Formats: sequence, C-alpha cells, structure tokens
Amino acid sequence: MSETLYLYRFEAKGLQQFIFQTNRLREIKGGSLLIEQLGELLRVAHAALPGEGGDEQPMVAAGGATIVFQTRARAEAFVATWPVIVSRYVPGLQVVQAFVALDGEDAWGRLQRALHVERQRLEVVLPEVGPQILRAARTGLPAQQRARSEEADLPRELQDKGLARRARCGHDSRRDPVGERIAPGQQWAFELGELGVSYAAIVHIDGNDLGDRLRRLAQVESGEPVERIVERLMCFSEALSEVTELAARAGYEAIVRSYDRSGVLPARPVVLGGDDITMILRASDAMGFTRAYLQCFERESEARAEVLGGALSACAGIAFAQTTYPFDRACVLAEELCAFSKSRLRGAGAQRQTPSALAFHRVTTSATGSYAEILDTELRGEDAAHMLTAGPYTLEPVEGYATIQNLQALTGAICGLPHGPTREVLSLMKFATDRAALRWRRLGEVSKDSAASHRSWGEVIQTLELMGCDEGGWRTERAGGQRTPLLDAWSLFVSEGKQEREQQVGELADMRGDCL
Repeated sequence: MSETLYLYRFEAKGLQQFIFQTNRLREIKGGSLLIEQLGELLRVAHAALPGEGGDEQPMVAAGGATIVFQTRARAEAFVATWPVIVSRYVPGLQVVQAFVALDGEDAWGRLQRALHVERQRLEVVLPEVGPQILRAARTGLPAQQRARSEEADLPRELQDKGLARRARCGHDSRRDPVGERIAPGQQWAFELGELGVSYAAIVHIDGNDLGDRLRRLAQVESGEPVERIVERLMCFSEALSEVTELAARAGYEAIVRSYDRSGVLPARPVVLGGDDITMILRASDAMGFTRAYLQCFERESEARAEVLGGALSACAGIAFAQTTYPFDRACVLAEELCAFSKSRLRGAGAQRQTPSALAFHRVTTSATGSYAEILDTELRGEDAAHMLTAGPYTLEPVEGYATIQNLQALTGAICGLPHGPTREVLSLMKFATDRAALRWRRLGEVSKDSAASHRSWGEVIQTLELMGCDEGGWRTERAGGQRTPLLDAWSLFVSEGKQEREQQVGELADMRGDCL
C-alpha cells in the first residue's frame, strides 16, 4: 500500500435543476431514477480501474460520492474516465470532481476549495449547435428525437437527448428505488393531475454544519494511522444515510394518515441521499412532512452521536407554487429558502450550532427572481425597517425566532377572521403601515359581532404574544427593524387551500391549546 492516500470527491453540478427541467412527474421520476442509478454505475466504474484497490470503498450519496484512493495513479485514472461515463449515461448532467493528498493538513477543506474552483469552470458543449438545428420546445436544447405517442393523430413532441433519456426511464414503472427506501410498496404520483390540487410544494431539506463535522473527521491526529480516517468517514456516511432515510419515513408517516396506503399517494420523492431530500407534495402536506422529518432527523442523529460526532440538525426550504409554474424555478427557490434559514440561524443554537428550521414562500408572480430579490421587492414594507415575513421558523424555541408550531397555530387562528378585511390589512402593511394598524384595530372591534370571529381574534392575539409580537403583529428585531408573521400565516392558509384548511380547524384547535 502507498504511504499516501488520496481523498477524492465528485458532485453533480445543478442536480436539482437537471431533474426539474420539466413539469411532468414521469420525467421528473426518470431524472430521479437516473441519479439513483448513478451510484451503482460509479461502483462498477471504480471496480474496473487498473491496479490493486485494496479496501477502497466508495461512499455514495445522491448525486455525489467520496472515495479514498490508495494510489495517485488510480485517482487520476478515475478522474479521466468518470465524466465521460456520466455524459453517456445521464446526458446533460455536469460533473465536478477533485482529489487531494490525505495528509492531515485540513484535507477536507482543501478538497472543498478544489471543488469550488472546478464549479466555476464553464463546460463547453461540442459540437456547437448551428442555427438550422431543431430544438426541443420545453428546454430549448438541440432536439434528438420525437416523443413516443399512443395517439396517432397527435403531433409528437421534439425532445433533446437528456429529456428523451428521462422520459424513457420514467415510463418504466410507478415504483422506483427512491420511493422504495421511504415506503416499500407505496405507489407515488405519476402525473400532476394525481396531486388533485392547484398548489404544489417543493420541499428541500439539507443538514446543517456538515462541512465542519467532516473537516474534523478527516483530520489526522498525531500518531494516528491514516486508515482510521477512512473508517471514520465510512461509518459517518453510513450513519448519515440511515438517519436521512428514517427521517423521510417519519415525514411519510405524518402525511399518509390522510390517504389510503394501498392507493396512489399524491406526492413524489425526487432526491434522497446523504443529508439531502427533495419532495414534491400537495401544499397542504408540506408543513406536516417537514416538521416530522426535522424532528426525526434530530432524534435519530442524537442516537448515533458517537459516530456522527454529535447530534445533527437540518434546515428546510418550501416553495409553494401552482402546478403550472416551472418546477426548475420553484426548486431553485426552495434551495435558496433553505440556505436563507441556515444563514439567518448560523450559530444561534446550543453550542453555537445551527438549529433546525424552515423558511417558505408562496409564488404569486410569473417572473420570480432570487429570494433576496423577493425579500426586497415583495416582502419589504413601506420602508426598509418593516419586513412582511418573520421567517425562518425554528423547530424548537430559539431566542428571537418563532417556532413552526407557533406559525401553524397562527395560521389556524387567522383563517377564522373575515377574509376580505384581513387581506386588506395585509395589503396596507406593504404600502401604509399606519393605515394598516388602524384597519387591524378596527378588525378586532368588528370581530366582537361574531362569537366565532371574536374567538379567532383572541387566539391570534395570544399567538402573536407568544411569537414576541405586539398587538399590531410586529416584532422588533435585536438588530433593529420590525417583522410580522401575519402575511406568512395568511400565505400558508391560502397555499394549503381554504376548503382543505377549514376541514383541519378541529386539529389546529388542539394544536393551539398545546401551544398556548
């Protein structure tokens, strides 16, 4: 064995965008299945390398893998061949990869910096596409073939190479390996019509502070055999994958209670591996799934704290959008919401770790920019001091933040207020804060005319107090400025569907009792 080992990692660039290039669940399922099969393909390619590999064991997760090579020659041979294999098997998916000597001098940090450099490289597609080439209408990429159609009188759609590959792979079966790892035997939605609602939710959940954790695990201590590092990384990878799958099952159990297990569940798992999961759900199921996932993720990681180097937490981003909205944009928004939660809460938890939390947004315009632009244009009040969102919302109480339970309680209470006046108050909050305050107080006075509305008003005020807000719904931040959770609660109510929401009032009343 060589005295120096080499730490290698590959990651799929733009993985979510590749999968969500289409709004058809069959093709999304096909892209997800291709990514899932990529792990087995990597193992086959690794086993075919020349030379003696010894105890090399690839640590595979969704769209990425880590290998500790025993010789530089084997690492270089794999780097040279792997992108070619991926381009043939999964057309359109870009790969970034790098390897560094595992000599104990912050090897994981050096590897991440090398990967960052590789991500900045622009991949050139050859041969260049000329002006006379037909293009696929839904992707704008060069067309390779026409789609298969069972109806002879329907025009067959032009498909690019990647779309055709996803379509073929997605039509094989209702079941797939991703869904089987969550709930064996469960049938998942195959068409958007099977969701049965106009609003869908893209949920993206990612573990917190894993870079620091892996950096510590890859550090060589004085006199420690290098092989011990490989063992630590392998155990960490296996434990993390197990925790993620258990958390996904907990989220599944939280939503499947409302459906027939033997029927088609109106949801579609897209990515599951490592510390990541991406799901397409009915909007009304998104909060329940996410909360159950985060709770189980913390609990199961704490049970494996010795292997994982301590308990873990995760953050989530939820993008609510109509099913006609481009899923690739909604997916990018969900990832940005997840990153927003992490950046806002970094170091705010116990032992200066990032606590579990979520942020969400309901898409209401056809031209949605980044979440930073949304905060500046859609969620900013009449001045920079007022923000119309109080997110992110934490799983457990954290000073200066409201909890997910608080948000759900406020949503259940606000739906009992008169809808028209409530919408008017929320509209005024953006343009005229003083007038909104007057209308809000007037809404409280008018609610006394109805016993149900008066009861809802009292629950709204009590929940706002628990969230650190005044009676007007504003919470003063330590760094200055004010935020309100009222628009968040109303957006959640609208996204989940008024009729569906009113059917859940009884359950939410019990939740408010626990919260208050």
